[in-house]
Amino acid sequence: VPRVAVSARLGITSGRYPTLNGSSAEGETTWTPSFEGALAISAFDGFRPLPTIGGVFALDVIGVAGTARPSASDGFEGSVSSFGYGVRLGLLRESFTMPGVTISAVRRHLAELRWNGADGDRPGRVVLDGPTATSLRATVGKDLLALGLVAGVGWDRVDSNGSFVVDGVGAAGPLSLTFDDFRTERTLVFGGASLTLLVLQLSGEVGYAAGFEPRPVAAGSAGFDPTAGNVFATVSA
Repeated sequence: VPRVAVSARLGITSGRYPTLNGSSAEGETTWTPSFEGALAISAFDGFRPLPTIGGVFALDVIGVAGTARPSASDGFEGSVSSFGYGVRLGLLRESFTMPGVTISAVRRHLAELRWNGADGDRPGRVVLDGPTATSLRATVGKDLLALGLVAGVGWDRVDSNGSFVVDGVGAAGPLSLTFDDFRTERTLVFGGASLTLLVLQLSGEVGYAAGFEPRPVAAGSAGFDPTAGNVFATVSA
């Protein structure tokens, strides 16, 4: 029977987006609750070339599914479902003398996202048609008695088709722009530690995510810069 790991998580995320009507040069902030479940199944347990070295080329198959609901008061329409799949390759299984080293790749497919977030004289609409997100991660970790340490690097890419519409004024008709095969990407680094106390584990993680490139907004939107990097942190028990 293969090893199976099941997990579920609830979250709420703060995100910033530009305003289409120019009411705020800094953009607006929205909060999005989300739920995601994940399943990992061991497809291959790996080789053991030496007594203290194992898990070489171990392979796990990963499946994820979830939903997020952007704020309707900010102009977003409905919830957005997603599903994904991927693999995790073990280069080295953690042992008493060796750290654990893994590389993973996951691709997520999202449903259509609609936003009618601009108001005023020229309302605008944005539609993202089935965006996909590809994520790569490489991590190394080691338990030192009750203390666990982990560090890693990552890369994310988002691809999408879509359209952008600004309604006309008076007799002028709407302005409609369609974009195909839009692509943007970023890199990130992270590190963390965990402390195990009998049945309780306390853990924390901190990292830095570089901004997305290329810049997907006009140069005039100086207050909203998606190419700017961000520090992120998590604490869990």
